Amino acid sequence: MSRRNTVQKSTILKNLQERCDHPSALDVYHSIKSELPQVSLATVYRNLEDLSQQGKVRKLDTLDDITRFDGNISPHSHVICSHCGAIEDIAPVNSDLMLKEAQKNSLFAIREIEFVFSGLCPNCHISN
Repeated sequence: MSRRNTVQKSTILKNLQERCDHPSALDVYHSIKSELPQVSLATVYRNLEDLSQQGKVRKLDTLDDITRFDGNISPHSHVICSHCGAIEDIAPVNSDLMLKEAQKNSLFAIREIEFVFSGLCPNCHISN
């Protein structure tokens, strides 16, 4: 895992922190290409993986099997539209009771709990 703080990594992190649309690696690539014309898609993927492993961004596995990224690492949950794949942040769910039960029933040292809800976004709900 690369821990170097390169221009590419800094630009990718800044890009993610300034947006709330939960982009894919390809979205990030297209977004920073004008600022870093020599950047490759492989570099974007590698840096997103590094940033995720370092805990600087959140990696989201979605219903459409496209990994998305979130520059907001504060505690919060997500809701994903099961029709179009739109993702929104939602306030964190109080999970204290669930966390206590999970720790009681597991040998794992659980550090984090994340909720992902699915349903229909307002646009898909109206059109369906």
